[in-house]
Amino acid sequence: MQLFCNLSLLVVIIVSSAVAAHFNISLEEEQQIGVPIIDLRKVLNLSTNPTKKTEFKILEQTLHVDRSSGLAPSSRVTDQTGWFKIEQSTGILSQTKRIDRDLLCGKVELCFIQIIFLPGLYMSVMHLDVYIKDLNDNSPCFPSPSIEINVSEDLEVNHEISLDRYKATDVDLGNNSMIQYTLLHHDVFFKARQYRDPVGHEHLSLVVSHILDYEQTKVHRMLLLASDMGTSSQSSSVPLLIHLIDENDNKPNFEKTLYDVYLSENTPPGEILTRVQASDRDSGDLGYVHYVIPASDQDRREGYPPVSVNETTGTVSLCEKLDYHVHNE
Repeated sequence: MQLFCNLSLLVVIIVSSAVAAHFNISLEEEQQIGVPIIDLRKVLNLSTNPTKKTEFKILEQTLHVDRSSGLAPSSRVTDQTGWFKIEQSTGILSQTKRIDRDLLCGKVELCFIQIIFLPGLYMSVMHLDVYIKDLNDNSPCFPSPSIEINVSEDLEVNHEISLDRYKATDVDLGNNSMIQYTLLHHDVFFKARQYRDPVGHEHLSLVVSHILDYEQTKVHRMLLLASDMGTSSQSSSVPLLIHLIDENDNKPNFEKTLYDVYLSENTPPGEILTRVQASDRDSGDLGYVHYVIPASDQDRREGYPPVSVNETTGTVSLCEKLDYHVHNE
């Protein structure tokens, strides 16, 4: 007993009443080689009596793609070896080589292999069009294994960072190639936004949803998940790292709010009196602290202040001889 295709190999037969010599079937890609697809003797209402011989012969097999609906390798390709075979005596159609729709047809919706064959020595030439149905056998693919972006910590809430250049692609067709994005392991600082502009182009962006602070978190680590919208959805993900660029948004803070120093009138000039110290939470040159005692040119000409500070170390030294009556004010 001959077993035919299960549900995954289900064929839809459309026989044209106007042109009896031409009929169509639909077949999913990536089917197992050698598995029976259809009994052409039954389709053509030919006798199954073994004494009545009907010899089938394939004349030509040609791939047809409609290039007007997308990009494809070619509009018509004839394969001399063939994608299918018909058993000469039984009329059983089966596949002889792997059929990958994505490679054969690209993003074209209308794609079929036409088999021209003879069902017998004294019968007309028949045309069988095998339409290749897309299978959701590819996952979305990102252009790089990870995404790293540098942004200023001064970005305002609701600012959008474009991720268009990092979007994933899917070589499948229709819903199998439509992608939706999800942000995983993210914090309150960012959220993903996917939208279509008035022209119809798809966009992906990262929206700042909370005030950023380099001193609190220097790198925000997330996972960007891309899932297609086909049956048995396929997905893939990439790490998404947002590096904050430090801005000069912090003031230096002294360790003490007041430095008290008591001096004797005979303290010699050059004596180190104290050391002031401040720190700045910003990074790099933005966090470098230098010290100065503000005074006008007039004050300095009049000997004020009588002390100086080292701009790097913060050490405060006496720079002239003290006079109680002059400096004790």
